[in-house]
Amino acid sequence: MIFTINKSKFKLILLLIIFMVSPPSFSQVEDKDKHLYDLLILSNPNQKDKAKLFTEDIDGNRIVSSKRKVINIDTCSMVDKSQRKYSEIFSFIEEKFGKDNLFALDVTNVYVDAGINNILSLGTEETSNFLSTLAGLDMIVNCVKTRKSSFSWSQNDIVVIPRYLYETFNMWFDKYSNVVPFTDSDLLHIISYDSLLKTSNAIKQKEIDKKNKYNNFISKIRNISQDKVKNNEYTVGLSIGNKKYKPCTLSYGGDDGPRVIGHNLIMSDQYKRKNVKPHQFSNVYKTINDAFLAIKDKPDLCSYFIDYPENIVKLHDALKKNNISSTYKHLKPIENSLKRFAIYQGYDRYADYYFADSIGINKTQFKRLLSEKISTLEKYREIESKMLKSEYSTESGINNVLSYLNDRKIARSKGIDILKQRDFRLAEEKKQKEISDAKKAKEAAEARKRRKEQAARYAKEHPYKAVISCGMNGNHLNIMACFVGAGRYGADTQLEITNGSFYKLYPSHNVSRAGRETREGLVIDLKSNFQIKAQNSADNLILSVKIYDRLTNKLLFNKSAAKYGPIYIKN
Repeated sequence: MIFTINKSKFKLILLLIIFMVSPPSFSQVEDKDKHLYDLLILSNPNQKDKAKLFTEDIDGNRIVSSKRKVINIDTCSMVDKSQRKYSEIFSFIEEKFGKDNLFALDVTNVYVDAGINNILSLGTEETSNFLSTLAGLDMIVNCVKTRKSSFSWSQNDIVVIPRYLYETFNMWFDKYSNVVPFTDSDLLHIISYDSLLKTSNAIKQKEIDKKNKYNNFISKIRNISQDKVKNNEYTVGLSIGNKKYKPCTLSYGGDDGPRVIGHNLIMSDQYKRKNVKPHQFSNVYKTINDAFLAIKDKPDLCSYFIDYPENIVKLHDALKKNNISSTYKHLKPIENSLKRFAIYQGYDRYADYYFADSIGINKTQFKRLLSEKISTLEKYREIESKMLKSEYSTESGINNVLSYLNDRKIARSKGIDILKQRDFRLAEEKKQKEISDAKKAKEAAEARKRRKEQAARYAKEHPYKAVISCGMNGNHLNIMACFVGAGRYGADTQLEITNGSFYKLYPSHNVSRAGRETREGLVIDLKSNFQIKAQNSADNLILSVKIYDRLTNKLLFNKSAAKYGPIYIKN
């Protein structure tokens, strides 16, 4: 049997529980009483769903039904009475055992007194772990502290009950003709007190270790902050509550900038910020005092402040005095931050980036120097000095240095003086430039000739051009204005064009597509035979059509029309 109990035995157990003493890391519950704190995982005999969780195989063994996709778990018996609505179980215990014994429903305190913390979350996790061995189904816990619901198990597959409450619930069920009490056949698994205590102590120890680790981390940061040398060897992050990653720092330059930017890049990798350049900060302040004053007024300005340990300690302590919580995070050696910054800039090492930045060269030029084993500023200045002393060039700069290195390599392979190689190269480059310039000039002349010939052919095919304008006092305003009806009752008009074998009717909103609109009006190139029909729809604007000879620009036709006046021309 799971456990049977009568009224007098129940009172004895309650008294036993009252006088339990909570141990710090081990149980003081006597061995003979430990079973009272076991958790029973039971199949619910009152489950009303048509698709039962369990069925039987051919040998009569209980198995999980293939029709089920989830397991509903009731953990209400592990929720304290203060965390839920007043239930009939409350009145039943008051009536049966007296109001003073309602403490038995303060399950959290009962287990704390037995050395076990967070029995609800612990019991739920242990139950889920066991059920997962039966079937790989989703699990839904139907009773949590925040719901404040009554005990209602008719829809749940599994019920979890402390052993010391098992018989009490069965006695309560006996009151109802439609409720089936638990029996030994409903028992699926027992989570022993010793197992719960072991896990609880492990969690407790893990929390203690975590707290000790953080305290040691704080001590390390504070010690570094007081050491002027070490302080500059690290950057620290200070978390200020806001969940959204909003990094801030001070307006640093020189090597300080890459250090805090590199730290930010490492954090941006973690947060994977979208639509934001990963090196950017939400806010940048001139001094740590400016940062404190701003964050004190609006703590959500920054969620993560990056700086050297000395400033971070100052900011943390000042915020704490103003009741703004903050947490030390991520002590980064500057080597790590600088390397991440260099990678972001496209270099393998910060020394490479620093060298390239110092002499103002791009990555391609840097790689060229690297191939010559020149990767430091000292080595570069040495080569530059040799170049100037050799009178290879009177000017320094990366382009001259690269040319010097290239000519030196070729001169050595030929066994000649570098200046002779330089002169030979310059002469060859001049010759090639002259050839290239001549080729470009020839290609340009040929292109101009083709354009001229194309223009002549086009002009021959289109000997006329029309200029259709819409405006007043001889000034063109907008071509559509003379075709879109004005006023409440204004009517739209159209532009009709036949150009050689091409014909198209342009409605008012499409008139501008008939040609190219200029300051003079809508210009349309015309073939020898053409026809234009247009009608003005504007109240106060004049529609004009002019025809020009394209070669001589001589005006051949000119006609204007006021409102609803038509213009027709044919050639």
